[in-house]
Amino acid sequence: MGAEIALSFAMSGFEVVIKDQTIELTQRGKARLDGVLEKQIQKGKFSIDQKATTLSRITPAESYKLFGNVDLVVEAVFEDKETKKVALKEVDQACKPECIIATNTSSIPITLLAAVLKPERRAPFAGAHFFSPASVMKLLEVIPGLETKEETVSLIMECCRQIGKTLIGD
Repeated sequence: MGAEIALSFAMSGFEVVIKDQTIELTQRGKARLDGVLEKQIQKGKFSIDQKATTLSRITPAESYKLFGNVDLVVEAVFEDKETKKVALKEVDQACKPECIIATNTSSIPITLLAAVLKPERRAPFAGAHFFSPASVMKLLEVIPGLETKEETVSLIMECCRQIGKTLIGD
């Protein structure tokens, strides 16, 4: 799911950094996107030139070092509360204070996940539930936690509109 979300952003012109448990898994995720785009080319929905440009916007990372200057992180690890908590703590440590963090979840309460973040990080944190496959499905749900600022919700919604998503409630 994370690679598909990254592809959604890259297809819309954004530079993207992706990270998985290992660099091998990260590289495999990016390589899988080549096949996803190839299917879009066969359907006449994407061009070969667009494919190369899009894939060049996705940078696999071995660690969170490359996350220090990003403005938005969408965490999309396996739908398991403990796994998400570990990933969110790592992202919280790596990102600049003003970075917005969104979690892709459909079942775990946002406030529960926000509790693992530094207190000052909870206001710029929300859920961003992408539907699968994320690079194709247009629907997206933004879910605030108890401490999420309305500005955070608005910024996530605007960013997701920029990548062609239709937001629940729009």
